Amino acid sequence: MLSVLGWTCDRGGLPVLEGWRSRARFRRLIKELALPAVCSMEELIECISARRKRPLRVLPFPGVANSARPHGLWVEAADTDYVFVEPRTSELHRKHIILHEIGHILAHGGAEPADHSERRAAQFRRMVPDLDPGTVSRLLARSHGGHGAAAEREAEEIAVLLGSRILPTPVRVGGIEEAFGFAVTPWPPLR
Repeated sequence: MLSVLGWTCDRGGLPVLEGWRSRARFRRLIKELALPAVCSMEELIECISARRKRPLRVLPFPGVANSARPHGLWVEAADTDYVFVEPRTSELHRKHIILHEIGHILAHGGAEPADHSERRAAQFRRMVPDLDPGTVSRLLARSHGGHGAAAEREAEEIAVLLGSRILPTPVRVGGIEEAFGFAVTPWPPLR
């Protein structure tokens, strides 16, 4: 298959932009969830839990924030999926972080682990010291098959697609609620 500047040829020899193929795959993944057209974050989490036949728990990162820690992290433990989220960011950002990590779950859940370095394991243990070493090793072994940047783009695309289906909630915008006495909601309103 010939690939030039992100373009490939489909089976019929017609040029196709690589991203479109991925986007179609992500739409299929989301369609398979059988979510309503608009749902809550809680409904999405319940759906992911049911699909994977294991609980999905969303928790704040423990401890004090530091520059070595990402804003979000999916940990695939033995019998539970955990999504850790930075608690010291806006509600809107936290929601997007959760959607991004769910994107990893949908695109990469159950992928074969790859090798990891002991240096990365030590860094992660410092970042989340309460996790047992076996979980840390399993987590770090999941390196998206050496395609880290591509895996991040995939998770981000899935997050955006899922985000368009999540019910908006009132957004707190620094002091406006108190000044005017009403909540600010995202635009456009739901129909």
